Amino acid sequence: VFAASWGTLSGVQQPVTKIFAGAWAFIYSVYGIGYVFSICMSQGAAQMSMVVTAFISFCVSGVFQPLLPEMAALFGGRGWMVPAMSPVRWFWGYLLTSEMRYLTPLSRQYGGGTLRWRGYDLQFLDSCSVDDVPFVSGVVTLRDAWMHNHGWVCSTVDMLLLGVMFRFLAGICLVFYIHAHTSKMAQFFGQSDKGFKKLLGKLFTLVVASFMMILLFCEVWIFGVMKIDVKAWLDYLGVKT
Repeated sequence: VFAASWGTLSGVQQPVTKIFAGAWAFIYSVYGIGYVFSICMSQGAAQMSMVVTAFISFCVSGVFQPLLPEMAALFGGRGWMVPAMSPVRWFWGYLLTSEMRYLTPLSRQYGGGTLRWRGYDLQFLDSCSVDDVPFVSGVVTLRDAWMHNHGWVCSTVDMLLLGVMFRFLAGICLVFYIHAHTSKMAQFFGQSDKGFKKLLGKLFTLVVASFMMILLFCEVWIFGVMKIDVKAWLDYLGVKT
């Protein structure tokens, strides 16, 4: 419905098939987040969490301030992880990339500066490659690409991978949730009514939550690797080849 209505009434030049593919991948990634919340929280809390997540996802998408190059430089160069987990960022970048291919030469000339300021350099649009992105360690990450205004999203693969990541996390949460409601494991998740066991259960729940956050950060870091030059990477690590 979105692809048909927006593709017909908005006046965009890209085909409806591109919009449909992007919308489908976007919904796939968003539902992955919803699965995590629906497993770990009550129905009302999960709904409110999705509302807040949608708002945050839009705020860090780079549509307005802060922009992609600015976020990539935050937190000691680790800020790129925040917009990388935003389905809105990937969907908006995908629609923008698809539409910019139909710009006239005059539009490219006068709109190129604004796009570059937002992290989308038109000179990288046609190639959709990160070969021109400089790197030192032999690994090109999303941070390197976004810092050099290479924010184009040329396919739906990123959104699909994001959905797979969230579903993998939801699967692990489901395993812990099932074990947390069994008679033998309930005391380790704060289900016991006794004081010491209840405290021990809360601490164990905190440890599990910390493990899930570390796992999520590891997934996002791997997700952010765009290219690896094995020889340059081994030389950077000091390993002789």
